[in-house]
Amino acid sequence: MKPVEELDALHARLEEVRREFERYFLGLERRLPAKQRDEIGRDIRRFRAPRKDTVARFKHANLMQRLMTVERYWDRILRQIEEGTYERDLKKADRHQAERQRQAEGGDAETQRAATAKAREVGDEAAAFLASLGAGGPPSKGPPPVTLRGTPVGEPPPAPLRGPLVSAPARPARRPGDQPAASRLRSAPMSARRLHRRAARRSARRPARPCRPPARPAGAPTPPAPPAPPMRGTPKAPPIPMRGRPLRTEDEQ
Repeated sequence: MKPVEELDALHARLEEVRREFERYFLGLERRLPAKQRDEIGRDIRRFRAPRKDTVARFKHANLMQRLMTVERYWDRILRQIEEGTYERDLKKADRHQAERQRQAEGGDAETQRAATAKAREVGDEAAAFLASLGAGGPPSKGPPPVTLRGTPVGEPPPAPLRGPLVSAPARPARRPGDQPAASRLRSAPMSARRLHRRAARRSARRPARPCRPPARPAGAPTPPAPPAPPMRGTPKAPPIPMRGRPLRTEDEQ
C-alpha cells in the first residue's frame, strides 16, 4: 500500500472515532470510546512518510494537526461534563426541570381539589353525628364536676380539715454577738467530779515517775557508792605469770 493510501485510511478511522465521541456527548452511547482514541493516535504518530514523497509528508502533517485539534476538543468537553458546565447537559436539565414543574403544577391542582372534597365530606359526617347526639337526649347543662384524684366514683370527696393550722415555733433571730450552740457547750465550765475523772484517766495512762531522793543534811557522812553493775560479755582472763629470770632495766645495771 502506498503512503498516500495509508494516510487516507488513517484519516477515515479518525473521522469514525470523532463520530463516536459526538454520539457519546449527545448521550446516545454509554461507553466512552477511549480505546479507539488511543489506537488511532498511536498509528498516526508512528507513521513515517518517505523524505522524497512530498505529498505524503504534507498529508501526514495535516493529519497530525487534525488529531491534535480533535484531542483538545475532546479533553475540553470531558472536563466540562465532569464539572457540570457542559452546554448540552445544561439545556437538557432545564428542559426536564420545566417538564417536571409543569406536571407538578397540574398534579397540585388535582390534589388540592381532592383534599377540599375530602374535607367537605368529613365535615358533613361530623355535623350529622353531632346532630344525632343532640336529638337522642336532653342537652347537658355543663361540664361534669371535677373530683380529687384517688376518690372512687360515686363517693363524696373527703371533708376539709377544721380548725387553725398549727405552725412550728419561730426560731429567734440571731444577734451579731451571740455564739453558736457548739461554742457555748465547749466554753461551759466543767463540774469538779468530771475534772477528777479526767485527771484519774490521765494518771492511769502515764507511767509512774521515780521519786527524787531526799536532800542530805550538811556534815552527814557520804553513803557508799552502789556496786557497779556487772559488765556484759565474756570476762577477761587474769594475766599469765612470766617464767624465767626477769629482765633488768637500765637503772639496775
